[in-house]
Amino acid sequence: MQDLIHALSPIYQIPSRHRIADDLLDEAYNGLREEVLKELRRTEFLNVTVDETTNIRSQRVIVMTITTPTKSWFIHLNDMEDQTLDAPAICSWVLDRLQYLLLQLDKAADWKRINSISTDTCCVMKSVWEKLKATPELEHYFMIPCDSHGLQLIMKDIVDPKSSKVPRAGEVFKSALAIVVFFHHSPLEYARMQAKQIEKWGQRKALIASVITRWGTQYNMLSSLHDCQEAI
Repeated sequence: MQDLIHALSPIYQIPSRHRIADDLLDEAYNGLREEVLKELRRTEFLNVTVDETTNIRSQRVIVMTITTPTKSWFIHLNDMEDQTLDAPAICSWVLDRLQYLLLQLDKAADWKRINSISTDTCCVMKSVWEKLKATPELEHYFMIPCDSHGLQLIMKDIVDPKSSKVPRAGEVFKSALAIVVFFHHSPLEYARMQAKQIEKWGQRKALIASVITRWGTQYNMLSSLHDCQEAI
C-alpha cells in the first residue's frame, strides 16, 4: 500500500496511525467504561475476584474483576513492579481499589454492596481474608476461597485424553481430538469440509483444537465439532 501511494504521489506523506486515531481510543475506552459503570449501578450486590499473578512478560500484577448475574467485568490491573506483596499490602490495595470503584458508582462509598470476595487459597491470601474481615467497611462480607490449582488437577483428571480418570469422558475427548488433528494435518480434507460449510451455511466454521492447560478449549473443541458435524 505504501508503494502504491508513493507511486501515485511521491511527495505525499502518509499520516501515522497516532494522527489518524487521535483521541479515538480514549473515546472508545470512556464509552465502554461508562457502559460498565451503568451495569454495575444496576447490580445490587457486587462479587469481587482478586488474583495476584504474573503476565506473559513475567511482570507481577494484581487483577480485580466484578461478577454480576450476567457476566464478569474486568475492573483493575496493576503492575506491582518490585513492591512487597504481603497480606497488609494486598489488603490495602483491595480496599483502595474497592473504594475508588464505589465512589464511581455513587457519591458516597456504599460498602454494603460488596457481597463477597474470592481469591486463591495460598497462605498470603488466607491472611488477607482475616485482615479484610477485621476492617469496619468489610466486616459483613463473606469470602469464597478458590482452590484454582486443585480445580485444574480435577479438570485434568477428567478431560486429559491420555490420562483421564473417567474412562467415558477420556474416550470422548480422545476421539474428538483425533478428528480435529486429522483435519488440521490434512489441508485438502479441511478445505473440502469448509466448501461443504459454505454450500450449506454460507460461511466457514473452524475446528478448534484443545490445549491441555486451558480447560475452556476442551469445551470449545466439542462445540466446534458439534457445529461442523453435518459438513464432516
